[in-house]
Amino acid sequence: MTDYKRCGVWLAKSAKWSSVGEEHKRPVLIISNDKYNENNEEVICLHLTTDIHHEYCIGIDYGRDMEINRLVDRSAVRYDAVARYPARIFEKKLGTMKESKVSEIIKKLDSLLAR
Repeated sequence: MTDYKRCGVWLAKSAKWSSVGEEHKRPVLIISNDKYNENNEEVICLHLTTDIHHEYCIGIDYGRDMEINRLVDRSAVRYDAVARYPARIFEKKLGTMKESKVSEIIKKLDSLLAR
């Protein structure tokens, strides 16, 4: 699992996201650290969404927050949508988010989980 690194934004495919059981694709942000990613067949991700006004989202400024970007629509990261996915469902890399933005998102996730 060489290319699946923290801060990577990937297009992932899965039938479980579709209401009719058909294959569906969505962008995800890898938040697990590289050591974990290298030693596991799965990575920990957050979902990206175009619903930029969702309560648990942080918007993405492509010019400021991304090192590499192939996303088209305005997007946000859902920090309440944590999932572990096998790398085999990743179809193509869409970009790389800056570590500073990922750290900001992780802080929001931490505050969501804190008591």
